[in-house]
Amino acid sequence: MKHLLPHLLLVLAGALISPHQRISTARNRCGRLLPPPHRPAVSILGVVATKELIDEKPIVIEELKGSRKCDSIWFKSASMGLTYGLADIAAQVFTRVIEGETVPILSSLRRTVSLTAVGFLVVGPLLTLWFEFIDRLLPGKSKRAILGRTVLDQVIQTPIMIAIIFMLSSIAEGHSFAFGIEKVRLKLVSTWLNCMVVWAPFQVLNQGLVPLKYRVYCTAVLSFFWDAYMSIVSHGVKVA
Repeated sequence: MKHLLPHLLLVLAGALISPHQRISTARNRCGRLLPPPHRPAVSILGVVATKELIDEKPIVIEELKGSRKCDSIWFKSASMGLTYGLADIAAQVFTRVIEGETVPILSSLRRTVSLTAVGFLVVGPLLTLWFEFIDRLLPGKSKRAILGRTVLDQVIQTPIMIAIIFMLSSIAEGHSFAFGIEKVRLKLVSTWLNCMVVWAPFQVLNQGLVPLKYRVYCTAVLSFFWDAYMSIVSHGVKVA
């Protein structure tokens, strides 16, 4: 009993002091410095963390949520849908003011809604997946990678996207499939060549300087002006 008494006293003392005090005592015995007084340690399920780190956790979570929002395919698609809708409104205003063209309000609304849907449901998702694909295929910031991604974008994605826009916008506005095919036949090549003059230099900068998750948003900025032009070209074609 005489030998057990000191051990019992140590166990009792250990039960009465806080986990922080026990950790501090252990650190003293190991010759380590104690935590600063203004950063008290908190024991949660056996894991020790400082109050400051716990207080900063919501900020980190919010930053991660913000990053995921920017990287979301739905946010990118919504930005393209909004861009297409606003660009078509600008194109209709242009044709009304400059060319004197008058369109019934219901037809004008249907045209804008159809292009907004094309931008949101088709162009936005396809463009997001396409940028991710070519970035995996040719990763990096070297001149070869940047030029390679730009060439692939202009040679493969651009003509396909132009044809899709012409076809789907025509069908959404109530025209026949044959009408859309004829529009593509008449306008695809000239529109594609004009597109490369504008988009090739932009894509070199976009692929070289802009992080992957922001490339669709940057594309949407220039797309406002380009899509207004596309809307004028698309709706200015006369198909027999």
